[in-house]
Amino acid sequence: MDRNLIIHPKVQQAWDEDKVTLERWQVPRYSAAEEQFRVLATRLRTMLGQPGAPGRVVALTSALPGEGKTLNCVNLATVLARDFEYRALLLEADLKRPAIGRGNRHIPGLIEYVSGEVPLKGVIRGTAIEGLSVLTAGRAENPLSTQVLGSALLQRTMLRLRESFDFVVVDCPPMLAASDLGLVAEWTDHFLLVVKAGTTDRSVVKSSMECLPKGKFLGAVLSDTREQDDRYRYGTY
Repeated sequence: MDRNLIIHPKVQQAWDEDKVTLERWQVPRYSAAEEQFRVLATRLRTMLGQPGAPGRVVALTSALPGEGKTLNCVNLATVLARDFEYRALLLEADLKRPAIGRGNRHIPGLIEYVSGEVPLKGVIRGTAIEGLSVLTAGRAENPLSTQVLGSALLQRTMLRLRESFDFVVVDCPPMLAASDLGLVAEWTDHFLLVVKAGTTDRSVVKSSMECLPKGKFLGAVLSDTREQDDRYRYGTY
């Protein structure tokens, strides 16, 4: 199997505090970058089958922080909902360094749901994209992530989410948070490894691939690449 799903061009992030969090991460509409996320979504659909097929909870992680996993999560989920008309849920599981919901820390999320403060319907929020919903990390500043991610309630909830959504895209902790990642692996089906071009050492990438749950690793996504003659190629390691 080709373990390298796609190469994404470098994307400049514009931080506008007046915009909702997803808009900060979404690449420009009809851009070359967006097209590459469409290619990634197409390959996932081919590999995992049509709606109703098992194995559609896909988690994205990275060897190190700052490699672009959140940007990839947001745009993959956006394309799945907007361009393929899937019911997609973007679930933030990086509880120690949440990025998706950091501009909405006053809004309850996964932490508050697992603790019993808020029901499930109170933490899943719609977006401007039809078919795309978001479940952020939550309000707590220093959560006990292992208690949240390893809870029996969350595992039962994932069964409900599989019935409600065609795809669940999970923004995972990086590989250095090994204990958290192991807990996420218990209720996800597949992993993608996001690798920042020209930054992450090949040996680190290789060891990260070997540490991911066997049978669940789909491939690597090379992000933050430079544009060359407006052409984008599949890469190999």
